[in-house]
Amino acid sequence: MKDAYDLDMTAMDGEAVRAYDAYVQNLLSYGVDYSPIFKAAALSPDNAFLNAHAAAVHMSLEATSGYEAAIPFVKALKENLGNGNEREQLFCEAVLFQAEQKPRSALRKFLELAAIFPNDIAALKWGQTQAFNLGHGEALLALGAALTEVLPEAPYAQGMLAFGLEQMNDLAGAEEAARRAVAIQSDDAWAHHALAHVFETDGRIEDGLTFLKTQSASWNDKGVFIREHNWWHLGLYLLDLDRKEEALANYDAHLWGEWPEFGQEQIGATSMLWRMELRGIDVGVRWQPVAEKVLERGHEHLQPFHDMHFVFALSRLEDDKPIQEFLTSLEAHSKTVNGGMEEVWQKICLPAAKGVAAYGRGQMRAAFELMTPVMGDLQKIGGSHAQRDLFEQCWLDAGYQCGEESVVRDRLQERLNARPNDLFAQMRV
Repeated sequence: MKDAYDLDMTAMDGEAVRAYDAYVQNLLSYGVDYSPIFKAAALSPDNAFLNAHAAAVHMSLEATSGYEAAIPFVKALKENLGNGNEREQLFCEAVLFQAEQKPRSALRKFLELAAIFPNDIAALKWGQTQAFNLGHGEALLALGAALTEVLPEAPYAQGMLAFGLEQMNDLAGAEEAARRAVAIQSDDAWAHHALAHVFETDGRIEDGLTFLKTQSASWNDKGVFIREHNWWHLGLYLLDLDRKEEALANYDAHLWGEWPEFGQEQIGATSMLWRMELRGIDVGVRWQPVAEKVLERGHEHLQPFHDMHFVFALSRLEDDKPIQEFLTSLEAHSKTVNGGMEEVWQKICLPAAKGVAAYGRGQMRAAFELMTPVMGDLQKIGGSHAQRDLFEQCWLDAGYQCGEESVVRDRLQERLNARPNDLFAQMRV
């Protein structure tokens, strides 16, 4: 049997392959129904490859509950490892590394797979997720480039290329690929997202706002992550245009409340509320429900990028105990990490998180001194340029407030030279 991309599928019948194809379509389009992969795995319970995809879906929740839900699929994967072809085997090995929380090893396996089977679009999509979480722009681009070399007209492929190009600062190439993606498949929300980054980085705020508003209706039938994240990008434009009331309305309508337990919703809400405060906007009582949901997560420490947001949300609680317990837990976790992530957790995430916590408590001198040594390495915690810019804003504001104006002034001016409408910098020069 072969899938929709003419790839050999081992030891499964036509119904299972059709279910797998339906799942891949959903994965690429950011749809809402991932059930077909679980149907496929149920139809072929001894198929390691289908169990690997089912496990990957659960783990993509990026929460302890997701990893727990993945356990039976990982178990079936391990028990049947080796019963597929080379492509399927490579994917299974990558997912096993992810299950062991060894993301760098997983990414290496995805890159190996892409070099041999670049038309496995689903595997390359999962590979880009690993690269994104590692802040690995080169891998993001390599995966997108490998795919579009063999499937240049496939729906959603050019959007994958576009984001890799943008993260490697090829804004012209990213815009070209993203616009090609939208011409091929108008509802390519990831291509919309890539263009949002281009407009943001280029300082073309009005263009970005107009484009995203034009596309927003197509997000209504997309999954929570991409829908809210694209509205988050629209919110960034509103902030730089100093449209405070619209920014607050956008937050209330699109960034909080649909799935408050979802880590990505918590991160997006935290990021936007924090940015609003950095621009002098009174966000009222909006912090409380976000911080309470973060508190419910406990001490997962699955992604350093997540923890950098969670620690700030916790700083907005009146009780100081949760944030102290979180930092203690984070320090303990950093000492147990392996798989090549030791430096990221111990030498970058931990001091930066302590700095963020100090900032949240109003301790600007401590925040500035804790964050200064790691500012050049923050890419390694994952996320995009636009997302990580929040931590630079935090550091700059801490320096500005604690009297280090001579240190931060040049960087603020650099920001304005690159983007004259950077309201955050305008307020501090």
